[in-house]
Amino acid sequence: MDKYFSAPVWENQQDAPNTAPNAQPTKFTEVKLQTVIDAKEVQFRNAHFGGVFVLGEKNTLPLPKHGWHKVEVYCCWFGLRLKTRGMHFTVNMSTAKIVEKYSGAVAVNISK
Repeated sequence: MDKYFSAPVWENQQDAPNTAPNAQPTKFTEVKLQTVIDAKEVQFRNAHFGGVFVLGEKNTLPLPKHGWHKVEVYCCWFGLRLKTRGMHFTVNMSTAKIVEKYSGAVAVNISK
């Protein structure tokens, strides 16, 4: 996803907080015909939130339907991305839904 891979790379630990319990989705973009996860319960770096996120290419579908699982998504943390892959969010799959060929708004940044 271009929006994710054009963001600056998270290289230094001091560039963004390691944890941020109050972080939430803060930036969104429109996508067309992408595979997304609509997740109601997400945990990442002590933050708890929900949203629609573009799935990373390294996920193997179908994803589990129950329990908490790590899912790769293309979403930045305080405006920064990882160098070679998407972030790994921990998602409650019991309340999440995978949508293929989704067109609409997705979260592309988590911050305060």
